[in-house]
Amino acid sequence: MRSLGLFALVVTLVGGGVLSAAGCSRSAVGGPGKGVWAQPSDPVPVSASPVPSAAQPSSGPPPTGGSRSPAPTRTGTAASGWPPWCRLADLRFATRAGTGSGWQVSGSVLLTNVSGQRCSLGIYLILRWRDANGAVLPVTVKHVNGPVPPPVIFVIQPGSTAFAGLYWNRYQSLNSTATCPPFPATLDLWLPATGDNPHPERGPATQVAWVTGDNASVCGGTVELRPLDRLP
Repeated sequence: MRSLGLFALVVTLVGGGVLSAAGCSRSAVGGPGKGVWAQPSDPVPVSASPVPSAAQPSSGPPPTGGSRSPAPTRTGTAASGWPPWCRLADLRFATRAGTGSGWQVSGSVLLTNVSGQRCSLGIYLILRWRDANGAVLPVTVKHVNGPVPPPVIFVIQPGSTAFAGLYWNRYQSLNSTATCPPFPATLDLWLPATGDNPHPERGPATQVAWVTGDNASVCGGTVELRPLDRLP
């Protein structure tokens, strides 16, 4: 599950300079809609540092004990050069599957910034699948790295679309074309965890339709998730 040509995230670092995705050299931002990585070598305020996340199970409901974590604030971090955190309401989501053949399939979650202003994102989305009746399905998310080390924080411009790569098995085996459960119908989405909001899954989710046809089958109940990534 390492196909290239994945969808990626458009990111822009607020400030005087930016870092390229391929290295650490400074370069000017391109035309409208262009962006670059915000790398870990850039200064990030403590409150903006995402919480590291391991393999993410999505087979059950969000935790219920304790108080609910506050939503990310819209107060800026201009002193450190970062826009405020994105909110779910700032983004529109969709899912897409690749067109290749074979038992493994690649797809993506698409995020478009409709807020009219730049906002910041962490690294990995939080996902949970449901069947046609709304029951939570036993799908486990495994975090994998992208083609380059993920940045600490993303900044997405208004009107830009970001992508998180997904990989899963749609057939039972390499030489088979038989689908197998689970068969999701919808996908619950939360924004990545941050230092300000380490448990966004305790709050409301956005729900979108899952992919259709044979691609909807998630044999083995495991989906690999890449970090949010920039457009090539």
